[in-house]
Amino acid sequence: LVQAAAVLGQSFTPAALAAVSAHAADELEPRLRSLARREILVHDADPRSPERGQYTFVQALVREVAYATLAKRDRKTRHVAAARYFESLGEDELVGALAAQYLAAHQNAPEGPEAEALATQARIALRAAGDRAESLGSPEQAAQFFESALDVTSDDRARAALLERAGTAADTAARHAVAQGHLERAVELYRTLGDRSATARATAILGRVIIHSFRLQEALAVLRAAAEEFADLDSDPGLPRLLGQQARAEMLLQLDLEAAIRTCDRALALAERLDLVEVVADVLVTRGTALSSIGR
Repeated sequence: LVQAAAVLGQSFTPAALAAVSAHAADELEPRLRSLARREILVHDADPRSPERGQYTFVQALVREVAYATLAKRDRKTRHVAAARYFESLGEDELVGALAAQYLAAHQNAPEGPEAEALATQARIALRAAGDRAESLGSPEQAAQFFESALDVTSDDRARAALLERAGTAADTAARHAVAQGHLERAVELYRTLGDRSATARATAILGRVIIHSFRLQEALAVLRAAAEEFADLDSDPGLPRLLGQQARAEMLLQLDLEAAIRTCDRALALAERLDLVEVVADVLVTRGTALSSIGR
């Protein structure tokens, strides 16, 4: 029973344990109380606690040893059972736990069709967990979910998209060096795939990350080269995004503010035509700052 509980994590509910142990929930309560008396588990009975009714391992080491004694086949089977249970609850706040269970199931599955199917399930769940973490204002956790999804992704296009998401989240979490690494790999993959639109978009994000690292000359070199390379994409959102970041780097460097204003005007003309409201607003801030800096 302790082995089955170890699959669920440091804490668990009797209902979840029933799902992975093939025992009915009412049969488990006496045995769980016995384990609590022996100080292997502790029961949360506080009526004010959001975890009321859950059991927790008193020592993490006990859980680790119990988990380690399970055969990989048994771990995989029980992780899948736990994932199915969490899915059946349909609760958004469990999406991270669901992703962790599918990822662990994949890690314990032998190579073959089943492992590939579990990888797909894990990737879907991890992306959903990353999306939820971003929506809740937790970019650090979102980046970790997207990075974990890379471990179960072999398709280059899917990997590039995950790297782009991971880089964007890491940048928001102020992990700029990590973000730059992710985005450089995303740009390389998009370029290999021949996707110029995605390459332009990812390069614009990369330029923004380098600006956030206060390496303005490096950012400007990257952005100007990309804007020249993709100058023919005047009907693609990637180009005005590139020009917007180029203008920001030029404005922050304060070397040629008139050039920054001209770049803003190019970006605005394209972004307005494509109805990129967020880009228009962002570039207007850059343009206004540049105009103020030259006394206008």
